[in-house]
Amino acid sequence: MNILPKYVKGGTGRFDFRVPDGFGRYVWPDWDDPGLKVELYDADNVLRVTAGISGEPALTQGDDYDEQAKPDGGKFVAVEAIDLTEFALGLAEARVYAKVGGVEVFPYPTVLSAFEVIMDAGEGPLYATVARVRAEVPGTWPEAITDNLVTLAIADASRRIDAFLSGCYDPPFADAAAEPATPSVLENICRKLAAYQCLTWMGRVNGVAEENLLERAQSLLMRLIPAEGKAPLMRLAGYRGPVAVYAGRLDRGDEEAGDVFA
Repeated sequence: MNILPKYVKGGTGRFDFRVPDGFGRYVWPDWDDPGLKVELYDADNVLRVTAGISGEPALTQGDDYDEQAKPDGGKFVAVEAIDLTEFALGLAEARVYAKVGGVEVFPYPTVLSAFEVIMDAGEGPLYATVARVRAEVPGTWPEAITDNLVTLAIADASRRIDAFLSGCYDPPFADAAAEPATPSVLENICRKLAAYQCLTWMGRVNGVAEENLLERAQSLLMRLIPAEGKAPLMRLAGYRGPVAVYAGRLDRGDEEAGDVFA
């Protein structure tokens, strides 16, 4: 399954495409074609980058076929180090103008989803580490789910935890790399939420094991707040209880002093 890469606005991105030969392999387009180019449009449909054989950025050739490691690989053309500073947030689109043997690759141009431009993680402590999040989902991860992307998932999970617990605590909590570090229960919750987000990006959230990640994280969060008039099952340092909505007298002006109503 192909996963659309995600890159942070202000950083750099990458795009590549392959031309199938109709027999299960890939071929390079005509490299001497003066019209060979890739145009990259941002989510606002504004042309941001045009890459050709020369210029900056330039098209490059590659071949990642390996009989054992990557039997579905092969020849490809890439645009590296794409400056995303001016790209709008959202899905970027590529328009590929290529020919093989002097014949235009149909459709011409070929329109493809290139990548997604997303916001940076921003400021604030992170309640889990990349290594711990990856350990929640054993096995090989797609190359598109980079450490930077996992960090973004951790940042999002950390801020969601802050928002959820703000009624009983005063976030933020300690960073996972600090001393003392993030409380263990919050680290546990954060890495599960972040792992679930990464699985969502992978398109792997339909299984029971994946859903259990989210359910366990939510269950642990609920233990940290009062429910149905009862104290929380677990309390972290700094617990102050829910903020009272109203602390004044409950009476009406047309009632005698001392008459209180609910």
